[in-house]
Amino acid sequence: MNMQPLIVTAYMRTNVVSDVWLTLDGMLYYYAMMDRYGEFPSERPAEPNDLPLDVRGEGSDWYYTCSLPHPHPWWIDEGTSYLNNRFDQEFIDYLDMGKKRIVQTIGGEFKQKHMPIFYKVVPIIQWYCVGDRDRIIYLLANATHIGKYQAHGWGRVARWTVEPSFSDLSVWCNDEPMRAIPASGVKRDGCERAYLAIRPPYYLKEHLRDVIVPRTKIPDWFDGID
Repeated sequence: MNMQPLIVTAYMRTNVVSDVWLTLDGMLYYYAMMDRYGEFPSERPAEPNDLPLDVRGEGSDWYYTCSLPHPHPWWIDEGTSYLNNRFDQEFIDYLDMGKKRIVQTIGGEFKQKHMPIFYKVVPIIQWYCVGDRDRIIYLLANATHIGKYQAHGWGRVARWTVEPSFSDLSVWCNDEPMRAIPASGVKRDGCERAYLAIRPPYYLKEHLRDVIVPRTKIPDWFDGID
């Protein structure tokens, strides 16, 4: 594969339901596995050659060269919407109740919901990585949405671009971490620390490590897209 520093940009059509750790390598891993197997093997740990991304780290502490998201212009705003679900009594005559005489709405399949959804407002999101441009473009062709509640229209992407970068900002920028990096062996003072996964799938406990992470506020070097 032709590995090179890249800037991956998502131009958003709708707001995003996500925290600030919206991982591009996690998205690419999902679409790579779907492309390979036709379904997503949810308990399968990632392997170094699964993605068209370069790999760094030692031993079991390896990770993909892919930054966390950098919104432009940062996260403009955030808000709360609601996901509602209720049983419509108007159509009860069309429902096959079987032996049931009561529609239970405080639990079960007809449970009523009024669930808050916390979303972020941003028109553009960037990631920096080192990878194979053509293969990343191929995988992102299937990524029409990002974040949670995609079936409800959240996180819809208008278009993607994958362009060469003049420098590699996938892991470090001016001594600031650009992603979660295993803390072992890193000798830098002042970095924020956390206990997070270092590679996809990010919910697997075996991927958790003590890490240094980017600051969640606007970093000093950030000036958005040229």
